[in-house]
Amino acid sequence: MVFSIIDSQQCVRLFTNPAFGHNLTELDFYLSDQITDEVLDCLASATSKLRRISIVECQNVTDLGIISATIGQRNLRMLELRNLRTITSEAFKYVSSPHLSGVDLSGCTELTSEGIFYLVHQNPSIRCLYLNHCRNLDDQALYDIAQCIGENLHILELDFLPNMTDPARTLHQLSQRCPKISQLSLCNFFDSTESAEDEELPECRIEGQSLDYVDLCGNYFQTLPDLPASVRTIRLSVSGSEDVVDLIARLIELPLLKNIHLELIAPGQDWRDRKKKVK
Repeated sequence: MVFSIIDSQQCVRLFTNPAFGHNLTELDFYLSDQITDEVLDCLASATSKLRRISIVECQNVTDLGIISATIGQRNLRMLELRNLRTITSEAFKYVSSPHLSGVDLSGCTELTSEGIFYLVHQNPSIRCLYLNHCRNLDDQALYDIAQCIGENLHILELDFLPNMTDPARTLHQLSQRCPKISQLSLCNFFDSTESAEDEELPECRIEGQSLDYVDLCGNYFQTLPDLPASVRTIRLSVSGSEDVVDLIARLIELPLLKNIHLELIAPGQDWRDRKKKVK
């Protein structure tokens, strides 16, 4: 169905037809201003069989639309709500499914830690959680993630979260509660950047006996965080101010490490990516 050539009222008339939507199992909408709260309400009210909801960059969708789409959907497996810049924590009060395993809320800039609590408290089965660019999240969100879904969590992405007050300690406590986590992304997770030459990142320890992949790009450490021996792939940013001997020594201590992706910055030069494989 091509939504670019019909308006939302035409959608509503179609979707409210009793013969339409009863067997729907997926909702997938991308980059459409024709998708409104009313459209979502008409679609979701016709079925309780939704297994996947994906709404990406549909800026006329608000909390009411998300509530209409998710309330009572006990078969939901995947929830993708990316770059919906008007939805708040209220949208997640009624998301509850014993089968929900994957959630991507990247780019939902008005979402706060309260919404994360609603989500993880009511959906302990979540295994994959993507919260990149959710700029209003603070440390409490990570504590709630650890407490409610830490035992099941396999993938967690926390890129560009500038509102953390004690990222090193919060991250360490999170990692202690997530024994199954295999993929962790922390791009620009810490406060300092390569331009803050007089400011060092706090020492950090990341645990996790199953951690295979860790992305630390955009963080400029004087001392690399302590990482579990299970790590096979790591992505790093370096500026030349690091203690090179210590960096190499810490990498050598990772017995399973196979891939190092380096993002290099040097004064007067462009960003350059370098990929090196370590045997």
